[in-house]
Amino acid sequence: MIERNIAPILQQLLTQCPVVTLTDMQASGEAVPVALTEKHDSGEFRVRIPPMVHRNLALMASEQGVSLNRLASAKLAA
Repeated sequence: MIERNIAPILQQLLTQCPVVTLTDMQASGEAVPVALTEKHDSGEFRVRIPPMVHRNLALMASEQGVSLNRLASAKLAA
Protein backbone atom coordinates (compact mmCIF):
# COMPACT_ATOMS: atom_id res chain seq x y z
CA MET A 1 0.00 0.00 0.00
CA ILE A 2 1.17 3.49 -0.80
CA GLU A 3 -0.03 4.86 2.57
CA ARG A 4 2.28 2.51 4.49
CA ASN A 5 5.26 3.40 2.34
CA ILE A 6 4.79 7.14 2.68
CA ALA A 7 4.27 7.23 6.46
CA PRO A 8 7.98 6.78 7.37
CA ILE A 9 8.96 9.42 4.79
CA LEU A 10 6.45 11.92 6.21
CA GLN A 11 7.61 11.20 9.74
CA GLN A 12 11.23 11.82 8.74
CA LEU A 13 10.32 15.09 6.98
CA LEU A 14 8.33 16.31 9.98
CA THR A 15 11.23 15.47 12.28
CA GLN A 16 13.75 17.27 10.08
CA CYS A 17 11.63 20.34 9.33
CA PRO A 18 12.32 22.25 12.58
CA VAL A 19 16.05 21.57 12.31
CA VAL A 20 16.18 22.77 8.70
CA THR A 21 14.11 25.85 9.56
CA LEU A 22 16.33 26.82 12.51
CA THR A 23 19.49 26.25 10.48
CA ASP A 24 18.12 28.43 7.68
CA MET A 25 17.11 31.19 10.12
CA GLN A 26 20.55 31.22 11.72
CA ALA A 27 22.29 31.24 8.33
CA SER A 28 20.26 34.24 7.17
CA GLY A 29 20.79 36.15 10.41
CA GLU A 30 17.19 35.92 11.56
CA ALA A 31 16.43 35.84 15.26
CA VAL A 32 15.25 32.45 16.42
CA PRO A 33 12.04 32.87 18.44
CA VAL A 34 12.00 31.88 22.10
CA ALA A 35 10.03 28.70 22.80
CA LEU A 36 6.69 29.38 24.48
CA THR A 37 7.68 27.02 27.31
CA GLU A 38 10.67 29.23 28.09
CA LYS A 39 8.92 32.57 27.71
CA HIS A 40 8.00 34.48 30.88
CA ASP A 41 4.87 36.58 30.56
CA SER A 42 4.42 39.77 32.58
CA GLY A 43 0.80 39.06 33.40
CA GLU A 44 -0.25 42.36 31.84
CA PHE A 45 -1.89 43.29 28.55
CA ARG A 46 -4.10 46.09 27.29
CA VAL A 47 -7.53 45.63 25.80
CA ARG A 48 -9.41 48.40 24.04
CA ILE A 49 -13.14 48.27 24.63
CA PRO A 50 -15.95 50.69 23.88
CA PRO A 51 -16.59 53.28 26.62
CA MET A 52 -20.05 51.85 27.37
CA VAL A 53 -18.61 48.37 27.95
CA HIS A 54 -15.98 49.89 30.25
CA ARG A 55 -18.69 51.74 32.15
CA ASN A 56 -20.86 48.62 32.52
CA LEU A 57 -17.91 46.55 33.75
CA ALA A 58 -16.91 49.28 36.21
CA LEU A 59 -20.47 49.36 37.56
CA MET A 60 -20.52 45.56 37.89
CA ALA A 61 -17.20 45.62 39.73
CA SER A 62 -18.44 48.32 42.07
CA GLU A 63 -21.65 46.42 42.81
CA GLN A 64 -19.61 43.29 43.58
CA GLY A 65 -17.14 45.22 45.73
CA VAL A 66 -14.12 44.25 43.62
CA SER A 67 -11.74 46.15 41.38
CA LEU A 68 -12.35 46.37 37.66
CA ASN A 69 -9.10 44.46 37.17
CA ARG A 70 -10.25 41.60 39.42
CA LEU A 71 -13.63 41.42 37.66
CA ALA A 72 -12.04 41.38 34.20
CA SER A 73 -9.49 38.78 35.29
CA ALA A 74 -12.22 36.51 36.65
CA LYS A 75 -14.27 36.86 33.48
CA LEU A 76 -11.27 36.08 31.28
CA ALA A 77 -10.38 33.04 33.37
CA ALA A 78 -13.93 31.63 33.16
